[in-house]
Amino acid sequence: KKWDLQLSANWSPENKKLKQPHTLFIGGGFHYQLKPLSKEKAASNAQGEYFFPKEMVMAGYTTNAMGYRVNDAFSKGPVPVFWGGAAHVRKGFSLSYQRNIFHARKVLAIDWAAHIGFWQSNLREENFFSLSLNPVLRFHAIHTQPMDIFLEYSVAGPAFISRTNVDHKPLGRKFTFHDFMGMGVLTGKNKNLYAGMRIAHYSNGNLFPENEGVKIPLTFNLGYVLR
Repeated sequence: KKWDLQLSANWSPENKKLKQPHTLFIGGGFHYQLKPLSKEKAASNAQGEYFFPKEMVMAGYTTNAMGYRVNDAFSKGPVPVFWGGAAHVRKGFSLSYQRNIFHARKVLAIDWAAHIGFWQSNLREENFFSLSLNPVLRFHAIHTQPMDIFLEYSVAGPAFISRTNVDHKPLGRKFTFHDFMGMGVLTGKNKNLYAGMRIAHYSNGNLFPENEGVKIPLTFNLGYVLR
């Protein structure tokens, strides 16, 4: 009643005129259904013993002072779970607003985040900016009295990027997607202070022929929980 296994296949025929061979893709997946909670369970979660912030604002500073090893570890490691990018950011500044739309009793939370970033490329020091709206999964791994620690992951947030070519790397169009992953800490008297770090990525998901992607190195965030 709650989960399904999924199997899919796609086949594209050969196109000799464009010198394109046939392509076959086979994939599998796992589907878990989040069903609406009863009024009693929803009220219990809302007033439970574990804290989940409803709204947060944060500011971030991005730097490649420590290189791109963290990005590469998650995009080129034995089990790649993130993406890199041919164009590299040297430094940047970002502002975000994040709002919770669902949380379970203890671990899982789902947010929406609005994000604006100002970036400088690594090679030619080209300046550009981005706007995005992101779905965010948060996994609250540790709950303690002085602090909560969580992991976060966002994929395919629709975004606008102001340049279509960065350091001679073609990015496609100004429509793209914003992805990020990281960890955060909530602390303070009422757990209203936030600190965290992320890596991020921009690419158009091969919607357009040119898709070199942008690699965002470590971003250090500080924020405040509004409620």
